[in-house]
Amino acid sequence: QREKMKALEFLVGDWTGTGKYFNGGTAVEFASTERVEWAAGGTALMVTGKHTMDRRGHVLVIHDAVGLITWEPKNKVHQMVSQLANGLSGTYELIVEGKGFTWSTPMPEGGSARYKMVLTPEGEWLETGERSEDGKTWTKFVEMSLKRAR
Repeated sequence: QREKMKALEFLVGDWTGTGKYFNGGTAVEFASTERVEWAAGGTALMVTGKHTMDRRGHVLVIHDAVGLITWEPKNKVHQMVSQLANGLSGTYELIVEGKGFTWSTPMPEGGSARYKMVLTPEGEWLETGERSEDGKTWTKFVEMSLKRAR
């Protein structure tokens, strides 16, 4: 498990940056932080993420999540168990590709979403999320760009 988890060690650290949600042609900007740290003796990564917006001097939390990434030896896959502040949770296969990963989930309102994260050669965490009603036509609904703070 520890050896398989080393494929994701590039994520470890504190990350900060900005992103945008796209809603009906309107882009809504947010600030983002992600903290990724080793857990359980190097057999897991704990990921905590928070997106906030400043609304007239008040910080509004718009996304608050925690995930635990592990190697699942029975099925030989990385998996992520996630919990959102709104109560949604799930277990998802995380497909590691070089210095990045993808994963997908059904959407509560129907259809599905897929997320892709890549670490650029400059060390920037770029992530996009796309939605689809039919699994064929995909529309970007979120993007973020983070830099390592430590």
